[in-house]
Parts: sequence; C-alpha cells; structure tokens
Amino acid sequence: QARMLPCIPKERNGAASPQVFSKGLTCDCFRPEDQQMKDQLEALGKGADVLITAMDADLEGEFICDQVALIIEPRMRSTAVVRRCVFTSLGHSHLEKALSMHLRPIDQQKVAAVDVRRQLDFRLGQACTLTLTAFAERHFELLHGVLPAFSESSSI
Repeated sequence: QARMLPCIPKERNGAASPQVFSKGLTCDCFRPEDQQMKDQLEALGKGADVLITAMDADLEGEFICDQVALIIEPRMRSTAVVRRCVFTSLGHSHLEKALSMHLRPIDQQKVAAVDVRRQLDFRLGQACTLTLTAFAERHFELLHGVLPAFSESSSI
C-alpha cells in the first residue's frame, strides 16, 4: 500500500501539483488491519536461525519476500540466514528440488524495480486522476450529455 502523507498535493484549480512527483511516499505492505499477521510473523521469527521465503517466482513475489524478511529478520539470531526459494509446482519432488538447488538471497535489484514501478503507478495514477477530475469539474456543462451516464440501476 502506498500513501502520500499528509496528503496528495494539489494546485488551487484541483489539478495535481508537480510535487506529486517529488513528495515522499509511505510504502507499507501491512495495513493497520493486518497488525495481527505482522505480530504473528514477528513471533515466528523470534530467535530463528533460518528464514526461507517462498512466494511467486515473479517480481512481486520477490518484493513480498523482502517485505516479510524486513519484519522477521530483526527478530532472528544475529547469525541467521535469509534465503528465497523459487519453485513452479507443489509436488513433493519439485519442492525437494527447489529447497536443495534453488535457494538464493533475495534479489534487491528486483525489489528495487518493483518499488520504482509501484511509485510510478501511484504517482502517475494520482496525477492523472486529479487532473482529469479537475478538468471535468471545470467543464461539466460542456461534458454533460456527451459522456456516457452510469446509473445505480444499470446491470453488468
């Protein structure tokens, strides 16, 4: 979850301020309602020697593994090892092969790539939404009747 604190900067006309591209973001994979899960991860990591993360074998999986490791690693022993396991099937032989051959450190380059993409998605999405909303509000009379109308009773 990405948030811009305290709020998303806007111009007086309602459009996105150029600051939307320079203001810091708070990125937190665990929302406040996920505190119980975070507490459970912290408890599981307390005094652990090894953490093996096994998420999807894509960039998002790498990012999630890193987020989990950021929570658990500080509670592990100082000599603890964190590894990423990649597998494509849940069959017994596939899991054994993955655990014996495909353990590696979390790839921080991939984590950084996901973070950049998430920030761009958030910033561009907010800028476009604010700017288009401001435009539509200023030109409502011209747009009324031209754009499709959506009613609550319409069915999908």
